[in-house]
Amino acid sequence: MTNRLFTPGPTTIPPFVQKAMAQPLLYHKSLEFRELMHCVLEGLKYVFCTEEIVLPIACSSTGAAEAVVADLHSFGGG
Repeated sequence: MTNRLFTPGPTTIPPFVQKAMAQPLLYHKSLEFRELMHCVLEGLKYVFCTEEIVLPIACSSTGAAEAVVADLHSFGGG
């Protein structure tokens, strides 16, 4: 029987996850990162059923809402 811990940590992880975590980090200005990001963005378009630009942002939902309001405000010239 496999032990499953339902606690914040530490938790057991499968070997394939350990292997992925052991890989070197991608430099955000490298060609490899650019290709990966392109695939991710295209995948997000599929997930959200859109052909429009998908812009992932690293913040809370409040931060995303603020970004939308700030963008609309600057667009309106006010």
